[in-house]
Amino acid sequence: MRWKPAGGFTLTELLVSIAILSILIGLTLAAVQSARESARRTQCFSNLRNLGVSALALESANRHLPGPYMNAHPDSREYRWDTGLFVTMLPYLDNSSLFHAFEKNKPTNSPANRENLSNRPAILKCPSTGTSAALQNLSSRFSGEATIGLNTNSCDYMGNDGTYSNSKPVFGSVRLRVGKLVFERRLHEISDGSTQTLLFWESVGDFLRFPNLPPESMDEKCATAFSFLTDSSNRYKLTSNTQASTKSYVYAWTGFRIGAVVDYGGSKVVNVSNQLGEPFSMHAGIVPCGMVDGSVRGVHDAIDKQVMMAMATAQQGEVIDRVVD
Repeated sequence: MRWKPAGGFTLTELLVSIAILSILIGLTLAAVQSARESARRTQCFSNLRNLGVSALALESANRHLPGPYMNAHPDSREYRWDTGLFVTMLPYLDNSSLFHAFEKNKPTNSPANRENLSNRPAILKCPSTGTSAALQNLSSRFSGEATIGLNTNSCDYMGNDGTYSNSKPVFGSVRLRVGKLVFERRLHEISDGSTQTLLFWESVGDFLRFPNLPPESMDEKCATAFSFLTDSSNRYKLTSNTQASTKSYVYAWTGFRIGAVVDYGGSKVVNVSNQLGEPFSMHAGIVPCGMVDGSVRGVHDAIDKQVMMAMATAQQGEVIDRVVD
């Protein structure tokens, strides 16, 4: 009898098998990642849809759409308090207890209200951002000095305050109330149509993102100046030059959370940078946007900028033929 060695793989067969397995594993992981991102995007759309429904409930009860407010311009002697956009919506987000916990006669980020800052509603966080960082060194007053240790959670959604046309503000659906000077938008004032006017959009609160560069930490590189669209007159435009209050009132969930579609002279106005609160998303190629009627659209980052700017205005009378979903 002759002994024959047991059969086995040759080196070439082994390498081919490993290559095939690697391809199969890669395809499986890609499919899993795609399914997970699809689920996250669905959740993000659901967040915006629920915010829209809550905004309409607030409008029905108060005869105006949601908006942040303060009793006077922060630089005036009359300034005593302010209330952020999503703080005003808390009773319509099934969170009346947190709303009543805030002391309304003091700034939202004041020492008296600090313990409420960490209780950000889950609906204000997009699952695709992958982080829930607390912004550091925030200010307790709009234009005041930084208060070390005053941390607050970021927020991933923004109210539509309009756009700029020829360097002039054109207002949208969410207005900032300043005493008796500027008032929140009423539903019947959306003459462009509730189905064609933006109400909320995603604007990631943890990162700054610039063209062709990876996202950077908000705490590492924060905008040093910003302004809000409150009135066509410069007298009522809110401005700040402190990094701390930029983060406190723009990127915190308790802050104003108002942004605008800005034309930088390029081809895009979305998914490029959230430095001023414009539409910005971690979803590949799209920015989830909520309309005034409560519907949600995934606006493509290649959407014509004039179309997007028309969607941001409330009373300009533009006719929008097509929205890229």
